[in-house]
Amino acid sequence: MITLIERQTPLTGGVVAPVDMARHLTLRQFVPRDPERLPWFRHVWCVEWDLPEGVRHRQRTLPYPGFNLVADQARGTALFGSMRAPFDYPLMGQGRVVGLRLRPAGQGALWPAEAVALTDQARAVAQLGVPELAEALTDLVMTSPTTGGAEQAVGLLAHAVGEMPTQLRRLSDLVDYVQDNPDVFRVADLVAQSGIGLRSLQDQFRRFVGLSPKTVINRARLHDVLAALRDSSRPDFADLALRLGYYDQAHFIASFRKQIGMTPLAYWRGEQDEGGAG
Repeated sequence: MITLIERQTPLTGGVVAPVDMARHLTLRQFVPRDPERLPWFRHVWCVEWDLPEGVRHRQRTLPYPGFNLVADQARGTALFGSMRAPFDYPLMGQGRVVGLRLRPAGQGALWPAEAVALTDQARAVAQLGVPELAEALTDLVMTSPTTGGAEQAVGLLAHAVGEMPTQLRRLSDLVDYVQDNPDVFRVADLVAQSGIGLRSLQDQFRRFVGLSPKTVINRARLHDVLAALRDSSRPDFADLALRLGYYDQAHFIASFRKQIGMTPLAYWRGEQDEGGAG
């Protein structure tokens, strides 16, 4: 039996501006009580909003590597692959989106092709050959999710995915290692940690994650930089540039602007104005 519990404080590591997000929407997350029983699964997430007439909000995220099964009141249900770029979602009026976030290499039987074939793309759940899962996701998003409803959807997904091969468990663990260790910023570091040769590592990431090792590392370090900017009263931009492996601030600022849509200084000032540290 699958048991989920609701997180008291949802994780927001992939959210570009969580302080601003909290003003416009509500985020909830349901996690397994026993994660070892669901090695391919991370959590159920739910975003709900009710904006006054005329108010619009663009929510930007830097998604973690991996697939998401998403039920959207306005757009239907779909399996989304890993994403190389930030994801923007325009909000207005009322709405709700529910997703089942899988671990980095946890798509299993739902997507038997190479993961890279779905990178930056989505497929309707109805096309995946699991009609009962599409129905459960649709039911889940129609009303504010309960723990029981989330458990039912995850149970159907568990039946569809089956067991997670040891190789994919290790690969997911390796991606988690990148996320959890801020001193990893070169692919050579990942080769040394994994014991897998460079070409084999690149091939496994392409087939089962959908992103290159370098992209996964850069995304993790950018998550770290966003958190550091939110928490700092006086950020050291030269140090932040080094965290991402840049040799100078100019290249760091240009890359940050491309991903986030503003300079690091503008982002930091905005987070402070919205109620961040300092």
